[in-house]
Amino acid sequence: MTEISDRLTQAMTAEETAEEEIVLATLSHAGVPAPIRICGHTENLESRGETYIALPFEIVLESSAEDEPPRAQVRIDDPQNDLVPYVRQASGRIDVLVEVVLVATPDVVELGPFRYQWVQVERPANSTLWQGELVSEDILNSRFPADAFTPASNPGLFS
Repeated sequence: MTEISDRLTQAMTAEETAEEEIVLATLSHAGVPAPIRICGHTENLESRGETYIALPFEIVLESSAEDEPPRAQVRIDDPQNDLVPYVRQASGRIDVLVEVVLVATPDVVELGPFRYQWVQVERPANSTLWQGELVSEDILNSRFPADAFTPASNPGLFS
């Protein structure tokens, strides 16, 4: 379970604060050579040596049923078409890593990382808004145990 930092908790619960939290998202896909990084801020942001492009976006968490993985809705406003080449190259689901940092200390992740897959990527004609659904890994249907220890795969255990 990912924990929220004390500093972010204080900033979020304070009556007044100079701290500003920023949500960072890294989009990656095996079919695209380099990931694209975006931040929900008014200007580009440097974090841990990487530049995050300022694109207004929101992630709306939804409640999930007990028998399915958590889901969220994502909306990204892309008036300069920064995501168009990336989404065209990526076929299928896009991996999304979400983190929260503070503007004063952008190299320190205060909350996260959260790993999702962006499914149902849509952008209506004549619109600058990308939208879709984020789903987390479906651990409920994963094989358990993930690996089998057999003499063929682990001979040292059986000598």
